[in-house]
Parts: sequence; structure tokens; C-alpha cells
Amino acid sequence: MKVFLSIFIVMLSHTIEAQYVSQYWSSASVQVDLIRKLDLNVEYSFRYINVFNYSSFGQVGLEKKLPKKIKLNLDYRFSRKIGNEFIIKKLHRPSFNFSKKIKVKKIKINVRSKFQWDFTSQYSRSKTDLIDFVWRNKVKIKKKIGKRMFLSAGYEIFTFEDDLVFSRERMFLGWSKGFTKKDEISFLTMLEDQFYSTELKSVFSLSYFRKF
Repeated sequence: MKVFLSIFIVMLSHTIEAQYVSQYWSSASVQVDLIRKLDLNVEYSFRYINVFNYSSFGQVGLEKKLPKKIKLNLDYRFSRKIGNEFIIKKLHRPSFNFSKKIKVKKIKINVRSKFQWDFTSQYSRSKTDLIDFVWRNKVKIKKKIGKRMFLSAGYEIFTFEDDLVFSRERMFLGWSKGFTKKDEISFLTMLEDQFYSTELKSVFSLSYFRKF
């Protein structure tokens, strides 16, 4: 519990003298066993800032379980974003990542390194498409606090194509509840900070997961 409390204090300290941009995320995802140690993942998500700024995406991917609790994921995401002045953007995002689970006493730790390419087009205005490469590294810890109930916290850091160093970070804290062994609902609050900027993004997320 000391680890979760420390992360909460750090998140709270980031709220001082910051300019807020609040977002509300919701998602539903399913996982289907295809063959031995190979799963199909499908997800739909809606993200809302205000009536003039929101987005939705669908994502499909394959997950391969490797020895020593290592996983390899290959994903594709298509997003549609509505921004200020009703500028509509389409975003294609192929990605792949490696992750590994580690268990220390009663705490589960998941370490992930993700590589993604964002292909963005604006079709309400005549502009050149944008392409960006992003490298993301995340650590997530999870602890059981009741019957099928878990507390989780984590940290993620980003570097973009033109960065010499990392330029964005996320911290999150949340809980999840499994109603059966194959479905789970989770809620988390997240803070995203861009280095060298006073803008702070706060996110409240509600998600549902089902395994078939």
C-alpha cells in the first residue's frame, strides 16, 4: 500500500499551478482464444473533452504468449477525432509491444515497451498528412484487495520522433472488479504532463473487458 500512496502523492503534487484539460474515456474490449497461446483482441473506445472536441477509435490486434511470462502484441487502431472549429482528423496507428509480468510477494508488476506509428490526415482542410513515431515505456503494479478486486497504479513515459529525450509522462491510479473469471470492469484516474509545459491533462476512465 505504501507504493500506491506514494504514487498518489506524486500525482497530487503535479496538480499545483497547472492548467487543466479534463478528458473522460470509456471503452469496451473482448479477447478471444484463437489457437494455443494466441489471442485476438478487439476494442472500441470513446474519448470526450467537450461537445467540440472528442474522438472514438476501434482497435484490433493479436497477442502471442511467449515463455517466461512475456507477451508480444501486434495492433492496428483507426481513430476519428473532432477538434476545435470542427476540424476532423483520421488517424491510423499500427503498433507492436513487448511486455513481461513479474510477481514480487503479493504484488504483480507488468513492464511494457511499445512502438507505434501515427498516420494522421485532416480531411476538412487541405493539409499534408502527418506521420509520427512514438516509443512508450510503462510500468504497472497491481495488488489484490478483495475477492476479484484489485488496486492498480503505474507510470508511463513517451518519446516522439523529433525528441532527443522523453517529453511526456503519465501517472495513473485505479481499481478493477471482476464479476466472473472472464469479465472485469475498471476505473482509473490519470494525469498526463508534457515536459516544458504548464498544461496538465486529467483523465477519468471507465472500461469493461470480457474474455471468451
